[in-house]
Amino acid sequence: MAISKKIKYTLLITLIVIVATIYFGANTFIRYKLESKLSELINTSDNILYDYSLGDFSIELVSGTIKLSDISVQPTEFALNSVKNIEDDLRMVGDFTIEEILFEEFEIETFFKTGKIELKQFRLINPSFTVLHNAEKHKADTTTVLTSTLSDKFISAYLGILKIENANLTIKEINETGADLVIENINIELTESYVDPETIKKPFPFDFKNISAFSSGLFMDISDRYEIKSQNISFDIQSNSFEIDSFKLIPKYTHKELEKLNKFNIGEYQFDAEKLLIEGLDFEKFKYNGEIHIKSAKLMNSHLVLYNNKNKPFPPKKEKILWATALRNIPLAFTIDTLIMDSANINIHEKSKQTKRVSNLFFEDMNVAITGISTDTNITKENNFMLVKASTKILGKGKAKFNMKIDLTSKNDDYWVNGTVKRLKATTFNQVLNPLFNVNIIAGEIQYVSFHYYANNDYSKGKMDMEYTHLKMELYSQKDTKKKNRFSSMLVNTVIKQNNVKRKKSYKQGVIYTERNKNKSSFNYLWKSIMSGIVTTLVPDRVLKKMNKKKK
Repeated sequence: MAISKKIKYTLLITLIVIVATIYFGANTFIRYKLESKLSELINTSDNILYDYSLGDFSIELVSGTIKLSDISVQPTEFALNSVKNIEDDLRMVGDFTIEEILFEEFEIETFFKTGKIELKQFRLINPSFTVLHNAEKHKADTTTVLTSTLSDKFISAYLGILKIENANLTIKEINETGADLVIENINIELTESYVDPETIKKPFPFDFKNISAFSSGLFMDISDRYEIKSQNISFDIQSNSFEIDSFKLIPKYTHKELEKLNKFNIGEYQFDAEKLLIEGLDFEKFKYNGEIHIKSAKLMNSHLVLYNNKNKPFPPKKEKILWATALRNIPLAFTIDTLIMDSANINIHEKSKQTKRVSNLFFEDMNVAITGISTDTNITKENNFMLVKASTKILGKGKAKFNMKIDLTSKNDDYWVNGTVKRLKATTFNQVLNPLFNVNIIAGEIQYVSFHYYANNDYSKGKMDMEYTHLKMELYSQKDTKKKNRFSSMLVNTVIKQNNVKRKKSYKQGVIYTERNKNKSSFNYLWKSIMSGIVTTLVPDRVLKKMNKKKK
């Protein structure tokens, strides 16, 4: 007997209703069971460090997609107070909000049977991470967000492709209002990512095959007057490369504003580089113990500007540390095998106390290679020397080379310096000497300069060879900088050696010796050492003895 169309239609509707009822009923049941089992992985019973909240939880059985919305992980008041308390071991906590988390192609049956999480892709969408730390604490802290949030029922999670999309990271000192570091629009992708109770104890809690990362830039607040900014940042583990575009260290104020703010002669500076390229980053070492080891770092087309106002008093006496001690005092284990600066330029501006004018000493086309930079005592035990090699043009004219060897293990900051300057006209230095001292060199040819010396925390000692001919100077009045001081000019030209030629008996080798002023910088010490060699070359011994007697 034939079934009427009406009955067929009714049966079809009934079947759809039954299937829908079973599906949505099963979906509700599985959702409830899954939500319950997942919640067991969160440490809520004895966790006193974090509070959690979840806006929505949905599941699609067919695609195996789980969607969590409006997730919040916030530190408790107890956790915040523990970080602030200098006696407590807890050094940092996290404060996280995530717009959406997607578990794609989640193996639900496997999870119910074994408790292990397996999926094809895990996505964090629009997360915002804030890390609050106490800068006064230096002891290693083994507590991480995941060790605090995951319970002992967590077995493992194979997340497949892990994507962090459009994230913002902020690092703040818990006792300060401003941010130490801000990185915006971070996009990270890990392949074959995996997490278990052992990996979550590490600084980077994931095992993975490959990682790539990109950000639109960073901002770092390094002091009340200076900040660091950059544009695009990218990282690729395939090539172990890390690139930062337009890296800048800049003042927060204009030059005029800083002049008003600075009561003392503490200097101003700014730095920018077209690109910072890091190659050979040992990500495995960082992932497992938090140590940074880089094979090569390159600063491309960089420019450093320094400004010094000698009209202002120096700050109250405070001992400055030298190169080796400065490295040892850094509370971070890192090693850079080679640091290269290509096509760098340096401008040093100094406002003279004597003339009230500003000089400009500049170095162009500077190429620098520094090897053996390390704060890791295990590495410095095997190779204790950091080497600096540089070549440049002084004032755009004189080709110069400079080398330094620093003993990183020396408690007395031992280091050795040598350098050369090739032929140039002595009048080249007028753009520095005239605004600083009202002095002009009107004639003279420098054939070459060669120097070498040893230095430590107390003194420097060495030799200088400077060959020159027909040196002659003019001094100007202090009141009228355009008016020549004929008597002083005659006196200076009578005193100084106007010719110093090595093949002649009258040739004089300069002596480098200076006792360090420990309240001034390493660069001041370097300059004073070289200047001592120049002065002892130009000025006869009998005059030097009189000058030294007057000092005493």
